[in-house]
Amino acid sequence: MLFRSSLAKHFLHWRISGVALMLFVVMPGIVVNSHYMKTDIPALALGLTALVLGLRASDRQRSPFWWVMAGGTVGLAVCTKYTYGVFLLPLGYLELIADRKSFLKALSLGVAGFLFTFLLGCHALFFDTNAFLAALKEQFIVQGVPIGGDIGLWGKILPWGLSTGWVPLVFGCLGLFVLINRKEWKTLGFYGIWLLPAIMMTWRGWPLVRYTLPGVPVIALLCGHGLLMLVERKQVCPTTLVALLS
Repeated sequence: MLFRSSLAKHFLHWRISGVALMLFVVMPGIVVNSHYMKTDIPALALGLTALVLGLRASDRQRSPFWWVMAGGTVGLAVCTKYTYGVFLLPLGYLELIADRKSFLKALSLGVAGFLFTFLLGCHALFFDTNAFLAALKEQFIVQGVPIGGDIGLWGKILPWGLSTGWVPLVFGCLGLFVLINRKEWKTLGFYGIWLLPAIMMTWRGWPLVRYTLPGVPVIALLCGHGLLMLVERKQVCPTTLVALLS
C-alpha cells in the first residue's frame, strides 16, 4: 500500500496504481508463496520498501539520507535472498531521473547504504567465503541450466502465467503496448529495467513460479495501464473487467 501511494504521488495516476495494488495482492504467485516458509515474500516486501524510500527520496525537499535508507533496504533484501539484488536497478533508475545533476551523489549514498546492511547482515561472506561464493554460483550460474534440459518457449512462459494469472498477464501485455503507443518512455524505462532481470532469471533458469516474484509487481502495474485504457475508451465496462479477472 505504501508503494502504491508513493507511485500515485510521484510517478503514476492514482487509478493505475490502485488497480495494480488490487491485482497484486490476489495474484496466485503472491497468495500461494505467502503461505510458504521461504524467503521470497519477505525479500519482495523489502525490495518494494526500498522503492518506496527511493520514490520519497526523489522529492528534492527531502534529505539525501533517504537514498541511504533505500540502498540499505535493498541490502537487507539481498541478505534475505541474493537474487533480489535486481531491485538495485530500478532504484538506480529512480536516482537518475530524480536529478541528473546530483545522480552521482545519490548513487554513492545508495551504494553506501547497500554495502552497510549487506556486509553487516551477510556473515557468510566473512566467516565462510567459499560457501558464500558457492551460493552465489547456485543462484546466478547453475540456475542457468534448466531441470531436465531445454524446457522450450512454453516452459519459460508458464511460470509467469501461473504466478500472475493468465488474464492479468494478457492485460499486462496490452498495457505495454499502451505505453509504447503513448511514448511514455520514462515509465517504460522504469518498468523495463525492473522486469527484464526477473524475466532473465526464469528464461535462463529453473521454471519455478517463485523466481518470477520480483517482476510480478510490474505485471500488475502494466495490467493497470491496459485495463484503464479499455475503460477510458468505453470498450468494456468496469463490472465486466472485475468479473473477467475474478
